[in-house]
Amino acid sequence: MITFEQTPFAEVKLFRFDGVTDNRGGKIRSWSREEFLQHGIDFAPVESVIYEIPKTGTLYGIHFQLVPKPQQKLITLIAGAGVDYAIDLRPDSPTFKKWFSVELSTTNHRQILIPRGFGHLFYSTKPDTKMLFQIDREFDPALSKTISYRDPEIELDICDRDFIVSPKDAAAPMMSSIVLKAPTPSNPQIQVLRASEEWQRAGAYSVRVEGMNRQHHIPLRDEFDEHDCDGTKYIVLLDDGYPVATCRFYENDANTVTLGRVVVLPEYRGLGLGKKVVTEAENWAKELGYKQIDIDSRVEAIQFYEKLGYIHATCNDEIIKSGSFECVQMYK
Repeated sequence: MITFEQTPFAEVKLFRFDGVTDNRGGKIRSWSREEFLQHGIDFAPVESVIYEIPKTGTLYGIHFQLVPKPQQKLITLIAGAGVDYAIDLRPDSPTFKKWFSVELSTTNHRQILIPRGFGHLFYSTKPDTKMLFQIDREFDPALSKTISYRDPEIELDICDRDFIVSPKDAAAPMMSSIVLKAPTPSNPQIQVLRASEEWQRAGAYSVRVEGMNRQHHIPLRDEFDEHDCDGTKYIVLLDDGYPVATCRFYENDANTVTLGRVVVLPEYRGLGLGKKVVTEAENWAKELGYKQIDIDSRVEAIQFYEKLGYIHATCNDEIIKSGSFECVQMYK
């Protein structure tokens, strides 16, 4: 069982697992995929590292990784104690540059999940501290960034203190010199791929697993259906080779196709990529000679498709069940 504590940020999760003891000693979980999902937390580590920190006053941070590979970080202490910080580095967030700190120790058994878009800092308050550090995306040197903990814009409560730091952290720049915002659709890194080979379709599948199966907990058997086959066409948008958005269309008859499975990764939403991926699919369908495009629009996406020129197939907007969602039929 997990017990949560409130934080100033809904995205930052502070919690502890209930432990059990017997005549041999105690046992406490550090991660459970099933229990996390039950609480709406989508975190699956791909790498775990143990930091051995012999001295009090040793600091790591402020560290974060940029789009397209932002990371979630799960911090657990297995010896000693320290103070952990989560710093909101999302430029469009109302809490941009705000931060939260909490004491972690083997006595209070707290763990903290640092979400994507947040910076992370930790410093030890006891000697011989050991930290279990788990991330859900691999470290990428080209995207990994550091901000000085002394940055006056962030104003951490430790900015005037001296710590044991690495040469990299000691030379870390201020936030003002780092581009934090995600790339825009006009960025030349955004590439359009008309997937025709299996390895290319894998890019579409990866976006759907990340954006629908993992985020919305849509079962794979519902997300992937009989229309995911060789005759179906897929559009994949790539950012520097990394798949970030997709959609598909398949033939109904000689004149009509159905377009669907429009998915944009969470960190790329609000950048116009949904419109772009749909438009690219429409252009491809027209080049292939199709005259009409049908869609089953999720109720919450109706206005999005109306802006793209789609009209309602029925006057009374009859709600139909399409996969795991309630939808309205539209066409163009």
